[in-house]
Amino acid sequence: MFPWNKESLPTAEDIISLFHFNPEMSKDPLVDTEVSDDDEDDDDEDSGVSWNTLRTFQDDNDGKEKAVAFFKWLKTIFNPFIRIVIGCESMNPVPCFILAQVAPGWVGGILTSLVLT
Repeated sequence: MFPWNKESLPTAEDIISLFHFNPEMSKDPLVDTEVSDDDEDDDDEDSGVSWNTLRTFQDDNDGKEKAVAFFKWLKTIFNPFIRIVIGCESMNPVPCFILAQVAPGWVGGILTSLVLT
């Protein structure tokens, strides 16, 4: 969570500057603002549960139901959101930021990683 007083969510350049990433990581960031609803109610056992780049796999139905409930709740908070993946040309896995306005003047989110191979 960090203070953010601009009208729009941070850009990839804002994140690279704000967190002082090495300039090599600024080449060709991936930016996404869309969430696919295709997998929200997917009953395929092998598909797992996903929301954006978050993914969990559960073997038991109770765990899967809890994961689905969590991701549905998370989607309501992160609307609108921006996903920024940086360092795609320099490293693997890469840092992945999922950010949303969580309160007036504040942006918060999730920092995770994404494997590109």
